[in-house]
Amino acid sequence: MRLSPLLLALPIVFACSLSPQVAGVADVLGQVLQSSGQPLANSTVVIDCRPGGTTRRVPTDPEGRYGGNLSAPVAGRIRCVFAVPDVVTPRIRVDTAINFGPVGQLHALQLINLREAATP
Repeated sequence: MRLSPLLLALPIVFACSLSPQVAGVADVLGQVLQSSGQPLANSTVVIDCRPGGTTRRVPTDPEGRYGGNLSAPVAGRIRCVFAVPDVVTPRIRVDTAINFGPVGQLHALQLINLREAATP
């Protein structure tokens, strides 16, 4: 009895679909600016990618630059909140989706600049 090659491949395809989800990682870099355009030096950026993702507190340097490595339970687009100096009473807040690449694979560096709104 001859089996079709399609029938032989079916168990392999089915087994691949049962593989566990791969965790995700992302790298972000940016600069924090005051409404005047001057850098917000020596502050803190909170990056909150919950539920399931990381929450990180990263410092800014004298030029307002920051960077951080993030992780998530799965790869894909995940909503993250960037806030300065905290999430509860932020001076600056940006909600955006971040691309998390599979762990162990190359992924793009994402640039997220934060700027304080102008005061009326």
